[in-house]
Amino acid sequence: GHDVTRREVQQRLLTLAEEVDGHVIWLMAPLCQSFSNWMKLNHGTRTSERPEGDPTRLLAQEKIGNEVAEFTAKLFTVLLTAGKMPIVENSGRSSYKGFDYVKIWDTMWWKSILMRDDVMIVDVKMCGYSKRPAGAADNEFYYKPTWLIMPKCEGLRLQLERQCPGLSDEHKHIRVGG
Repeated sequence: GHDVTRREVQQRLLTLAEEVDGHVIWLMAPLCQSFSNWMKLNHGTRTSERPEGDPTRLLAQEKIGNEVAEFTAKLFTVLLTAGKMPIVENSGRSSYKGFDYVKIWDTMWWKSILMRDDVMIVDVKMCGYSKRPAGAADNEFYYKPTWLIMPKCEGLRLQLERQCPGLSDEHKHIRVGG
């Protein structure tokens, strides 16, 4: 991985992003810790009114989360402008009202990207890929809502998007620890 909190790493990645003969597909998975639902228990300062957190009480991990969110949004935009295929993975929204903590997608850096006509959200539920913890029973799966943000391409969305098949005796959800 790349430590994108370091300025020299950011500059190198931005330079690589604009190279005509450089990599075309870029998969990025910024730190999700400070945007995790666990932050409700860990006294996070993010709210829907202040998705970047309360600047007077900002936790160290929220500060790092903001720096990473801002840079990956910038890199995503540079890559998109250069005609590349940036794909960013991070926590998505659950279907449980009032359950979700503020996500990276709620920040000022990502909101404008999500409103673009040439960008799409691919909504993935990990249980749709049969993801389960080691030692789980055959009917136990992770329910982890995940979003992939990428340039609009319907065929690719159809290949990547997976939904939960629904709860049943054959399909139960196991909590993802963190």
